[in-house]
Amino acid sequence: MRLTQFTKTLCLTGFLLFSVTTLAAPTWEYFTKTLPITGDDQAITNALNALGKDQWELVDCSETRGRLVCIFKRPLEEE
Repeated sequence: MRLTQFTKTLCLTGFLLFSVTTLAAPTWEYFTKTLPITGDDQAITNALNALGKDQWELVDCSETRGRLVCIFKRPLEEE
């Protein structure tokens, strides 16, 4: 995960008044995958595990018309 650190420091006549460090939130990329519900739970598990190995995190999953619509996210890598 990419985190960017920012530090702000205020000095007055050589004395450190305060210093604040914050971390910028990562930028996400999203992916939607539709899986058929066939009664084979192992097939769904295998598909989800394969996406997890590529660092995709399951955010939400809903059932519609005999299919699972799953939304995944992962930190966007800077190029």
